[in-house]
Amino acid sequence: PQPQPAKVEGQLRTQPIQPEPFVQRPQEGQRGVEALSPDYEREYRSALDLYNLRHLNQAKEKFIAFIKNHPKTPLTDNAYFWLGVVYRDLGDSVRAEAVWHTLEVRCKRGEMVDCNKLPSAYLQLARLYEARGNSEKAKEYYEAILKEFPLSEEADVAKKLLVHQIYL
Repeated sequence: PQPQPAKVEGQLRTQPIQPEPFVQRPQEGQRGVEALSPDYEREYRSALDLYNLRHLNQAKEKFIAFIKNHPKTPLTDNAYFWLGVVYRDLGDSVRAEAVWHTLEVRCKRGEMVDCNKLPSAYLQLARLYEARGNSEKAKEYYEAILKEFPLSEEADVAKKLLVHQIYL
């Protein structure tokens, strides 16, 4: 079946999402890093492919299994982020929120190898709170993006949304 377009970041997505390229891979044996193997990369791509095909329940199970089986890889934060997106797309904003908060907490505790998806999770949380009418909580996350990730693409989005919503 053809993948259906999905709304992502307020835009209609017509192209499948591609896995993020690695800039620098942690070396095997580095503190807290799982031994590198192409298996975890294949498992992650498999879950993301299921998401792109809009097989959301299967993608959910794959991302959950990935996180359980590979808690310390450069892709674990990505799996948390996309698991939250899957829950959101399934209409379960409570679980989406919980997953993104788990990513936030694990990053702040230093339990993740990489936290490149944290600004994206913050943006998703801000939008979730905005949709619920909790503009104060949304503002907190938009401002956190600007403070913690000022050079990110998410910071550009947050700036525009804060000005547009007159949160500043």
